[in-house]
Parts: sequence; structure tokens; C-alpha cells
Amino acid sequence: MYHFFFSAASMMQYQENSDLGALVSLLMWIGRCLVLAIFCGTGVVKVVKGQADERPEQKSEGFILIAAGGVLFAMTFAISGIFS
Repeated sequence: MYHFFFSAASMMQYQENSDLGALVSLLMWIGRCLVLAIFCGTGVVKVVKGQADERPEQKSEGFILIAAGGVLFAMTFAISGIFS
């Protein structure tokens, strides 16, 4: 009898972790889209504007923003792996 309650409790705990994993996964994908839109979008605009205005420092800032966006994008996969 005790074994039945123990396995039922562990099944309920598994279900809660599954829901938490799905929620974390959804939030991470929202975060990834925001990172791509904000960092990489702004970076591409700065690269193009720096190229057009012949300002290498602005072009370099754009490349730095794109690289930072890539690092943050990769970090969201690591964070998602920790929670799931």
C-alpha cells in the first residue's frame, strides 16, 4: 500500500517537472527571439550605417553587438538545459 502512494507521488512530481520544463522552454524561445531582434538587428543596422558613412568604429560596434547577441543566444540553450 505504501509503495502505491510513493509511486503516485513520484508520478505527480514528474508531471510538474514536465510542465516546468515546457514553460522554461517557451520562455527561452521568447528570449531568443528578443535577443535576435534587439542585439543582432541593431548590430546589422550599425554595420550598414558605419559602412555607408565610412566610420569604422561604428561598423566595429555593430560587429560587437552581433557577437554579443550570438553569445546570449547560445547562453539561453545552456540555461534551458539546466532547468530541464
